[in-house]
Amino acid sequence: QGMSNKLQQLFDEEFNTWGFDVFELSRLSEQRPLLFGGWEALLRSGCFSEFTISSEKVSAFLQQAEGLYMTEQQTPYHNNIHA
Repeated sequence: QGMSNKLQQLFDEEFNTWGFDVFELSRLSEQRPLLFGGWEALLRSGCFSEFTISSEKVSAFLQQAEGLYMTEQQTPYHNNIHA
């Protein structure tokens, strides 16, 4: 509960800013920044309301895409935070 509140606060306050802290996103999302950031981007851009997109398929796609990246602990560059 606490994590989701902090994550929502991060999105509400910083998501569309140059100062958005992707490292904090990674920490708050338990090292799943691509899944949570991608979902938020699609949500905010109106993709779910504008197009007939299955939320289950989007979630599966983002999870699978993120799974192809190494984590920050595995490599400091070109990891799932960088994605």
